[in-house]
Amino acid sequence: PQEDNQENMIGEVPHFDTFKPISAQKSFCDLNNESLQFLLFQSLIEALVKRQYEKDAFSYMWQILRQDYASNPAQVEKIRKLATEYTPQKAIHYYTKTSGVFRLINKAFRMEDVERIYRFGCYLADLHKQLEETGNEQRLNQNKNIKKTFRGKKVERGVVQQLKDSKGHVIALNGLLSTSTDPEVAKMYSGGETIQSDYQNVTFEMHIDFSTTKLLRPYADVTKLSEISDDSEVLFFTGFVWKIEDVEESPANVWLIKLRSCTDKDADLLEYIEEARRDCSYLTIGTILQELGDHAQASNFYQRMLKDENLTDKIRCDILVHQAKLAENQGEYLQALEYLKVVESVKLETASNPNQSARLRPLFAHKNLTSKLRIFYNMGMLYWKDAKSKLARQYFEAALQQKGSDDELATVLNSYGRFEFGFGNIQQALNYLQKAVQLAKDDELLSDCTKNLSMVREHVR
Repeated sequence: PQEDNQENMIGEVPHFDTFKPISAQKSFCDLNNESLQFLLFQSLIEALVKRQYEKDAFSYMWQILRQDYASNPAQVEKIRKLATEYTPQKAIHYYTKTSGVFRLINKAFRMEDVERIYRFGCYLADLHKQLEETGNEQRLNQNKNIKKTFRGKKVERGVVQQLKDSKGHVIALNGLLSTSTDPEVAKMYSGGETIQSDYQNVTFEMHIDFSTTKLLRPYADVTKLSEISDDSEVLFFTGFVWKIEDVEESPANVWLIKLRSCTDKDADLLEYIEEARRDCSYLTIGTILQELGDHAQASNFYQRMLKDENLTDKIRCDILVHQAKLAENQGEYLQALEYLKVVESVKLETASNPNQSARLRPLFAHKNLTSKLRIFYNMGMLYWKDAKSKLARQYFEAALQQKGSDDELATVLNSYGRFEFGFGNIQQALNYLQKAVQLAKDDELLSDCTKNLSMVREHVR
């Protein structure tokens, strides 16, 4: 449903992110900073919709819905009936029902509430699958050649001005997007010609570029599956991106905002999504959250995974290394040491890939091999922070005895050189840093090693 009542029609302001090399306003996402967040969040959604869920996953979801609508007996009754009748084959139909499910799902997306989205993951997986199958069948049969859809909303005046100022920008609308092939339906949801002081009546005219029809995110005409067939609804799964082509005001007090679907051939997006598809574990979700900076939620997902008694030693060590990194990032380096001591006790024999740069990690950090070199190096760094120089030196030396890439060894030598310089061991520091410069291949790492070497040379007498 585009909306199921007047309160929802006014209250749910579109939440959007904008990507541009230079962002003119704070409300927009800067390409260099927050497009990465968008890509990671989409990877998180991909991991959730591709996971295999236990039977009790829906029990948790129904529980959340009942709690959220506890003060509304009529809605609770609808949820009870929905929980009894639910089948994956009718996921789209249930989304269009006035049970409040769609409202809570989209609220979770707007708030980027990962824990709530995770709890809705079982249903989102069913919805994604049915939407994908329906859309593919329609395009295969060419019986639904959708070129243009419409969406009507009452939108805050400030948001309309932001959209107007963002002509030419690319935006992403959070949440699932309900549209209609009938402009009159959109006009009804926009409020028609009625005027409210703080809101503008807006119709989004959304053009589908057929060069993007093989999108990573599904969409389909759901008219025959919807409870409200009169809306001629086309439903888009979350993650679509649109270019703002024009923003104009009509004489009838309705703003017309023209959007065009953008290609999904962005290399970063494709790579992130493909990695999420290949590996949909708690570890994937945890590492995405870690890179998004949501350390508390990342830790929760790691802890969930550690409860699995069937984990291999390698996976358990991977998780503990990530827990150590989380602890270190929050200043809890003693706790980080405890995690790494457990990893060390397993005596993992995995060697690093000699062709992989230590500075250039894959998109998901857990793909880095949990090698002895890295474990010993991290423990040396943590003991250094804890002012335990003897142990720090011991672990730096141990790291250098392990097999690793040139960049990995250069990273250890670079830190070891700075460590010895701090203790006044100038010649030792010089030796380590010279070796680091000789080994370093990565430009950023080489620059750092060279800078440190130059600094130490100034102290040679």
